[in-house]
Amino acid sequence: MNLAMQAFTYNDDFYIRAVPGKNLFKSTMVHEVVNRGDVFAVRIRDQILTIIPGTAEVKHFSLQIDPHFDVTVE
Repeated sequence: MNLAMQAFTYNDDFYIRAVPGKNLFKSTMVHEVVNRGDVFAVRIRDQILTIIPGTAEVKHFSLQIDPHFDVTVE
């Protein structure tokens, strides 16, 4: 079984959209970002949470993830 994750590129970086949880909407900043139509996103290369303008031109794609790969943490 493979897992699929939707992602996009913006300014030559890869991002994953991040959707704020219900409790985060109590924050005025989060509420304003969403109401403007902007998007919270995590840049994959360094896991930085950022805001992408809703009017930005992005290219969407799907990441295929094999859940059976071996991972070693050192």
